[in-house]
Amino acid sequence: MLPDLDLKMSTIDGRLYNLPRLEGSMEILYKFLRDKYEEINLEGSSWEKETKVIEAHDLVLELANLARREGLLALEERAEALDINDKSMELLSELLILVVDGTEPKILTEIGINRMITNNSPAYEGLINLLFFKGCLMIQAGENPYLIDSYLKSMMPDSCRKILEKREYEKKLSMDLERKEDLVSRLCEENKEVDDEDYGIVNQTALTFLAISDRSMERLLREIDNACITLAMKAMPGKARKRIFDNVSPRLGILLAEDMEFMGPVRMKDVEEACKDILRIFIRLADYSEIVGFDTTVLKMVLNIYDSAHKSNRELREQYQDIKKLIEKIYGRD
Repeated sequence: MLPDLDLKMSTIDGRLYNLPRLEGSMEILYKFLRDKYEEINLEGSSWEKETKVIEAHDLVLELANLARREGLLALEERAEALDINDKSMELLSELLILVVDGTEPKILTEIGINRMITNNSPAYEGLINLLFFKGCLMIQAGENPYLIDSYLKSMMPDSCRKILEKREYEKKLSMDLERKEDLVSRLCEENKEVDDEDYGIVNQTALTFLAISDRSMERLLREIDNACITLAMKAMPGKARKRIFDNVSPRLGILLAEDMEFMGPVRMKDVEEACKDILRIFIRLADYSEIVGFDTTVLKMVLNIYDSAHKSNRELREQYQDIKKLIEKIYGRD
């Protein structure tokens, strides 16, 4: 924890802040900080000032991570690059150099307190100085950046904390979106090929997806239940899956991909039933001329054999061979 800076929780205007115990010079700092928080409360919200406070928070975390990765000596070059024409940055630069030089924590604490009190900065600038001061003490103590982040937030007004929370929430959403987009990409990389001479219902459904235009694909997908699409995609090659993802909104594509991931193993019988439903819808739309440029003869024959077959796998295989021969005869294949 922070050296020689025993803290307690104090309430000001109904809000909690970390403030030092009333001992010697600490009592002066307590009064100074109390006045600053009261000034902030009276001064009201200011986007520009809130932004500066948040930037100070971000800078301390950047320095904490740098020190954690490369050691305290890495802070020297960063300190020398700060704009010392800015009083707050000048204070931070001085404190960082003292940390790099190995100044005793007790002396560093006294110097920080003296500088803040004698500068008598405006409210938000005073808060920025306090963030820099406490941040440097925690960096020197080797605290985890996550703890430093939580500690600094505890000293910030609610308006600043809410801005940070919103930013972190949006960042998390962005990271989740990237992860989900990666999932979609992986599902489209399935190397299984679509066979033009495979008249199985799953393969025929995949071939249909690959053969029709984007406009027809979009029209078809609007008619199909999402659960049916997801189930059918489980046994389809990546190229056919990609046709689906390319013709739905990014949000729906992610939902379909997540459903596929969480669905786990499925029965082939259930996949075939889903494909039958899809082909029925496709044939109906084609018959109504809502999908054009596609001969549904083969699809109707495939559906007929699957609809008429009994549940016996043996009978289904026998009828599958019959339809394969019939289709080959239609196309003049030897």
